[in-house]
Formats: sequence, structure tokens, C-alpha cells
Amino acid sequence: MVYAIDLLFLVVLGAYSSIFTASHEFTNILGANSSLSSFPTNFLFGTASSSYQFEGAYLTHGKGLSNWDTFSHKPGNIADGSNGDIAVDHYHMYLEDLELMEYIGVNTFRFSISWARILPIRGGGNQSRAQSMKATVERR
Repeated sequence: MVYAIDLLFLVVLGAYSSIFTASHEFTNILGANSSLSSFPTNFLFGTASSSYQFEGAYLTHGKGLSNWDTFSHKPGNIADGSNGDIAVDHYHMYLEDLELMEYIGVNTFRFSISWARILPIRGGGNQSRAQSMKATVERR
């Protein structure tokens, strides 16, 4: 049951520790003269991701198959044959992605974690991957 507690901690920690502090100008988004100070202090500039569309890293570090992995690899299901095996490779580029989000002034980030990474096989958990994700979230 320790695994379930770790997973719950990871989810809760992810929900609350995804707030960044940023003081960069919003020259690309809101105009040359706009900054965070133009908004209320509690205003949240946020972004979100979906694990399959964002992570990539197909079957990396013990990841199991998700429904979308299975569906997208079956010939004829996707018109151009594409899949999310690489996506935008957030799995490997997450630190750079977080730095870029902070740079443009994002101060909240909602992300999903694929169950295929946490529970890659029926009845068994990927404890090392859960610990890795927990450490990643704690860094921010």
C-alpha cells in the first residue's frame, strides 16, 4: 500500500507545486509594454498538457502500452499513420520546457501522467518511475 500513498503524494504535489514565479515581460504575447504587473497579483497565466500528445518516449523506462499507443499503431486507424511515439518529447525535454514556460510568464501548469507509466503491467507498479516523477515535481 506504500505505492498507493506515493502515487497520491505525487498527484497532490503535482497539483500544488506547479506554481512558478516569473517576472519576465510578455513582449510576444501581450505587447511590448505589458508585464505581470499589469494584472492582479493573484492572476494565473496557465498552460496544460496531455501525456500522450506531449510526452513522447514510447515504451521508455518501463512504460506500458496505453489505449492510444495500441490504437495509433494499428494500420488504417490514423489517416497519415502518425502516432505519439515522439510527440514534442516533453519526457526528455521537460526541464527546458519548464524554463520556457517560466520565461514567458506562465505561473501554473496542469499536466497529466499516463497510467501506462505508473502501472505499466496489470497488477504491478513502476515504483522507480513514480519516484523519478516525484523528484521532478519537487525540483520546481
